[in-house]
Amino acid sequence: TLPLILGLSSRNFWIKTAFDYEQPRAKFRNEVIGFVYEPTKLSTFSTFGHVEELTSGNASRMTLPTITASSEDFNFDGIADEYTIETTLSMSAGDLRNLKLLLFFDYSFEDSVKLTTVGMAYIDINTPAGASQIHTVGDLDFHQKKPLLKTPRGVSNYNQLPFSTDDFDTLNLYSILSEYTNRNETISYDYNTYTMPAATNQNQVTLQAHIQIPSNQEIVYQPGLMLVLKTAWPQYLALAYITWFVVASLMLFVYKNGIFRASVLSTLPEAVTDQRKNK
Repeated sequence: TLPLILGLSSRNFWIKTAFDYEQPRAKFRNEVIGFVYEPTKLSTFSTFGHVEELTSGNASRMTLPTITASSEDFNFDGIADEYTIETTLSMSAGDLRNLKLLLFFDYSFEDSVKLTTVGMAYIDINTPAGASQIHTVGDLDFHQKKPLLKTPRGVSNYNQLPFSTDDFDTLNLYSILSEYTNRNETISYDYNTYTMPAATNQNQVTLQAHIQIPSNQEIVYQPGLMLVLKTAWPQYLALAYITWFVVASLMLFVYKNGIFRASVLSTLPEAVTDQRKNK
């Protein structure tokens, strides 16, 4: 009982969270929303169609740019290690002041925790003097506010877009970002930007995003009963041994030094006891 009490009074006797590392499976959904800011106007484009409502009708619809996507599997394990997504806009390169892109991915874990979600890479680039080519390089990182539940069926609480394509008239960029960041599981694109200045009379802007998938993404989850017991019983045995050693050493010290008075009690019959005394 005493070792158990000592264990429960210490931290992490019963572990509440555990972590592991795994390479996520990411797949580009070929779904994009874009906002193009010029000195005198705002234009939008989307693979979903009616996107001008996202700005309350204050934007003009831009012709859908040319979007190409390719993936690389550097270690040949069947899991994409990097995506290259290129977006080519037909516009005056010198007039570009800001470009915002929302790129949507299917994102999942299969080994440590079964999780399926739809995530979003958000790119926001300022170009005060315009730009002809923009390059971004970074990682598509996984974020979570609370530990995941480890269940045989897996978790798929956010296996949909952070908005409904039927409700564009009630949405805007802020509401999409707000709804997305309120999720427990999200992904984000942490990138560096490199731009090339706009050439004279250049009527094309190219954004090339290099999105790398981390090979060892940390996952925090709630452990199952077997893992809890696996980490608890060595602690219990260690505390039990220490407790036994301390108590036994204390009893031996007390007995040898006669700290307390003691007498020998015998349960043998009196005749046997007298016979031993006569000897």
